[in-house]
Amino acid sequence: MVSWTEHLSARELGVWRIVGMLLFYGVSFTVRPWRLLQLVRNVLSRRQESVLDRAMIDFGRRALGLRRTAPPPAAPELGAVTTR
Repeated sequence: MVSWTEHLSARELGVWRIVGMLLFYGVSFTVRPWRLLQLVRNVLSRRQESVLDRAMIDFGRRALGLRRTAPPPAAPELGAVTTR
């Protein structure tokens, strides 16, 4: 991340971004506590209904070293003869 201001370093900007996100989701889960339960349920069932669901699922996969999905099968080369 690059800071475009002289008053904040890139590190400080990153810290403030995380603080802002924590405040946002902290207020959200305080006002509507069922959303936290919904988030936990969606993450455990790997169902992505929100941006936060997807981010948490992807974070869990990266933390466990898992791939998102299996790579698609390779397409046959043009002009290649295939037998069935």
